[in-house]
Amino acid sequence: MQTKILKIQGMNNEGCADTVTRALEALDGVGSVSVSLAGQRATVQLDETLATPAQLQQALDRAGYRLELPETGGCCGGCCGS
Repeated sequence: MQTKILKIQGMNNEGCADTVTRALEALDGVGSVSVSLAGQRATVQLDETLATPAQLQQALDRAGYRLELPETGGCCGGCCGS
């Protein structure tokens, strides 16, 4: 299992955090999701052979939220732009 930290835009209440949690947990290969509303991020445990970073991004897009991608070429540890 890998741990990804995703910076998420658009969450403003606990309902948003619940929606993000459900969207990510619905993916095959996602073991656990912990969402921080205050930090605007989700920590995701996943098997990358079953759930790709692109699938995480697509699940969030479908739920109405966007990933905050790094502005520079550096890696923040949760980049789903790959």
